[in-house]
Amino acid sequence: MGTAYYMQPSFSGGEFDPKVLGRIDSERYATGLKQCENFFIHKFGSVSNRTGFLYLGGAKYNDKRCRLIPFIYSSDQAYVLEFGYQYIRFWNSDGSLVMDGDNPVEVSTPYTVDQLRKLRFVQSADKVFIACQGLRPMVLTRNTLTSWSLENFNYKRGPFLSQNLDDNIKVTPSGTSGSITLTANADIFKAGQVGSVWRIDQNMSGGTVVIRARNLATDTAVSDTITCGAGTTWQLITHGVDWVGRVAIERSYDNGTTWLQVRSFPHKANESNWSETVNESEQCLLRINIKELTTTDKEVEASLTVDPYVNTGYVTITGYTSATSVTASVDSEKPIGNTNATAMWWEAAWSSEQGYPAAVAFYEDRLTFAGTKGSPRGVWMSKAGDYNNFEISSPTSEDDDSIQIVLTSRKMSIIHTLVPMRQSLMAFSEDGVNTISYADSSLTPSSVTQRAESYFGAKEIEPLIVGAQCVYVQEVGGAVRDIGYDYVQDAYSGDEVSLFSSFLVNKFTPVEMTYQSEPDSIIWFVREDGQLLSCTYLREQKMVAWAHHTTQGEFESVCAIPYNNNSRVWAAVKRTVGGQTVRYIECMTNRLPTEIPADQIYMDSAMVFEENPAAKTFAVPHLAGCQVKVVLDGNLLPDYTVGDDGTLTIERAGNKAVIGLGYVSKLETVNIEAQGFVRQGVMQGHKIQIAEIILRLLNTRGGKVGSDEEHLDEWQRRTRVDFLGNALDLFTGDARLVGNFTKQEGGNVMIVQDVPMPFTLLAIMMGVKVSDG
Repeated sequence: MGTAYYMQPSFSGGEFDPKVLGRIDSERYATGLKQCENFFIHKFGSVSNRTGFLYLGGAKYNDKRCRLIPFIYSSDQAYVLEFGYQYIRFWNSDGSLVMDGDNPVEVSTPYTVDQLRKLRFVQSADKVFIACQGLRPMVLTRNTLTSWSLENFNYKRGPFLSQNLDDNIKVTPSGTSGSITLTANADIFKAGQVGSVWRIDQNMSGGTVVIRARNLATDTAVSDTITCGAGTTWQLITHGVDWVGRVAIERSYDNGTTWLQVRSFPHKANESNWSETVNESEQCLLRINIKELTTTDKEVEASLTVDPYVNTGYVTITGYTSATSVTASVDSEKPIGNTNATAMWWEAAWSSEQGYPAAVAFYEDRLTFAGTKGSPRGVWMSKAGDYNNFEISSPTSEDDDSIQIVLTSRKMSIIHTLVPMRQSLMAFSEDGVNTISYADSSLTPSSVTQRAESYFGAKEIEPLIVGAQCVYVQEVGGAVRDIGYDYVQDAYSGDEVSLFSSFLVNKFTPVEMTYQSEPDSIIWFVREDGQLLSCTYLREQKMVAWAHHTTQGEFESVCAIPYNNNSRVWAAVKRTVGGQTVRYIECMTNRLPTEIPADQIYMDSAMVFEENPAAKTFAVPHLAGCQVKVVLDGNLLPDYTVGDDGTLTIERAGNKAVIGLGYVSKLETVNIEAQGFVRQGVMQGHKIQIAEIILRLLNTRGGKVGSDEEHLDEWQRRTRVDFLGNALDLFTGDARLVGNFTKQEGGNVMIVQDVPMPFTLLAIMMGVKVSDG
């Protein structure tokens, strides 16, 4: 059989699950890989070894895991927040800790290590709203560039459970303002309700206030106040003959602290008196104010009458006495109407008894929470533009009222994540994906709609928005899926993103993920065993390319923030140094910052030293006792072991040294297939002799090529002009190798990069012979 030339021009299929290596019928097969470790696939289809991670500093605790969260105010103001056991620390985008003098800025939190991955965040300018299942929502605020604070989210006037429907169960308040006692005729109170807000409605009889004035210099011009209920009518009537002046009606929404004029009613001599009726949309205080009364011998009388109404008051439970008695503090702006017993009461939806929401997001300028122990499918949206206010008007709702709905489900699995998309708000639970949207031109209590979109449930891992899709980890099996709106089908649909690489996520499930938008649109996953996975994801190009990444330790958390016109990946890594467990904060270096060998960083937990004059002793305390790689002025030196005191002395001095932990990158092609080349029709199952290989490389140095790890050759050699004291330049072009390839089934090619230098493969060409002899 003669020699045939086979070319793999792209590696966009990524690392294949062994179970799909027979799928030569798939168009992805020709671009797939049998193994892809510490390599990743560019969005163009080429493949490169991953860059290293720079050491930035230690996490606060070596014995406790932490989680990294991005805080992005703008492209040039970004931080990484280190959430750990009851603390937050803050890292600048350049890799330095935010300091207060000589001490790192730190904020105390109530969060334990087990709760870190349950935290959900949504940012609005300098504020981050935080939800955590079972804990009260909190707000993290950046006060200045170096000052941060964490406080309870002070919500008001809701949200509530459904109204009490048993007319026989009544609550009696002891007063209408200040500190009062609530007494019930049934066992409705629990100790876990302390701190929660309740709504108390009462029927009010209305009434009338009257004021008379002749001379404003001596007579009172302002009447007593009277409460007018929401949706209730008030009527102004004036009496008097030939009086000249003006009567104004003033309104207060904060129980008399601030007054605003509602209407003005002027009167001249010989004019008729006023009789005006107005309907109020919200509950408020009203009063009469007589102004500009210029006649001193003519008396004016004004009366303001309010129809019967329902008073809506709010109280905060401050103490538990028994199942029928609690103490409470009355809302000063929305007080209790009277001390009569009422069956119109609403228990708080959030409390230690009912639980606190697990999810948070912004949707249509409403701060939205979802998922509590008491109402796992409940969703609560604030008033539009008023993020702390969950009030609902009564007896009729207004368009800007807060919204409360319960999502449909086959079982009561808790909503753990909310993701706002263009068409709707997506709610994820272990039971599936629901959407919340609206039927009219805006989101209102009357226009809100919801429906189930997918019954592929989601693990309690925060999903990611990538373009127009949402990527999440499936509850059963750990598969990674996407879901997005399909305009053709007018519905939400998605695919299993990890289908051809399912072995990477099935055995060890992803526990965190982040999205690096530039330069290659990569989703990074932290797996529960500490490996890092990359998935180059461009759905519009039908590109999904997986790879796995290892280090001397375990990756525990990742996030990405903008830096120097790119997206920079940060990681929290657990390592063993000097026999002790340590946890470091590290960030991935830029690939190919220049084409100078000395500028390349392909080590983990690395440090860069630039010395003038040249030096050969370096302090590397975070790697004390570890074997390390060293690149000095672009030259590869033998491996060294850092002293127990953290000092490393090398054989000669240099101006620029890169020191860190080494890692090996491996890439292996799938079995060659060129249908029609052999009489049997396919090349699968035949022994194939690779006669030569041509590697199309870009800015590459180092690397070995062969048929397997036992038969590897270096493709690059020093020539006569490559003096030993000079660093080899990065190579771009075609490299041809002839020789040490075994005759094997499938004709695989393995590439190993075991030196800390860049390796980029654009394409691979193989001259092959098929022989079963």
